[in-house]
Amino acid sequence: RRDGLGQEVVTTMVNSSVMMQAGEFVRHAGRPAPAVGGHEYVGDTAVHRLYPCKEGWVAVAATTPEHAAALVAAFGEGSEPGGGSGLGGGSEVDAVALLRAPARGPAAERITAALAGLTGAEAADLLAAAGVPAAPVLDRGGFLTDPWFAAAGILTRIDEPDLGPCTVVRRYADWSGNPVEITAAAPPPGADTRRILAGLGYSDDRIAELLAAGAVREHAAP
Repeated sequence: RRDGLGQEVVTTMVNSSVMMQAGEFVRHAGRPAPAVGGHEYVGDTAVHRLYPCKEGWVAVAATTPEHAAALVAAFGEGSEPGGGSGLGGGSEVDAVALLRAPARGPAAERITAALAGLTGAEAADLLAAAGVPAAPVLDRGGFLTDPWFAAAGILTRIDEPDLGPCTVVRRYADWSGNPVEITAAAPPPGADTRRILAGLGYSDDRIAELLAAGAVREHAAP
């Protein structure tokens, strides 16, 4: 509206998800352990769900016949890197039927067996190389050291006056026209008490009286 120009906005679902759930990742002394959900619901179908692996879990998201056929081809007939049995033939009919297979059933059991000898990261690499959307499942702390998160620039490091170096969510999107970086922590409660009261017309003496009476508070540096 101002200049007739737009901006390119770049974001990802995982970036927005981390931003929305940032409170779940906060750690401090005395905080109760966060609740962990159960494994009752693993997904919608045998090819769109979470699978346990030798170490960790993998998320598989096959949603097209091509994805399902690639999943079959990734393990092939007979034995494969995961140590389980093959998933069967890779025809289009098999792939379409596999898309409708329930999340718990014979097809899911065969996929589970095929993945049993792999770690979550290895399974994700194998499936992605075959053309199947897949990713290792990260726990609450895993994304802090995950190379993809680092490359995507979702997190950044800042120096917090009270806590020292902290890893924080950088932002949920990037705008090409006004790139802004988070370089410092938000001011702690009470950091600007004197400035704000002075801006409202309070004298230094009156501010001191309010602080002494406990009517307002001021942040004390450690």
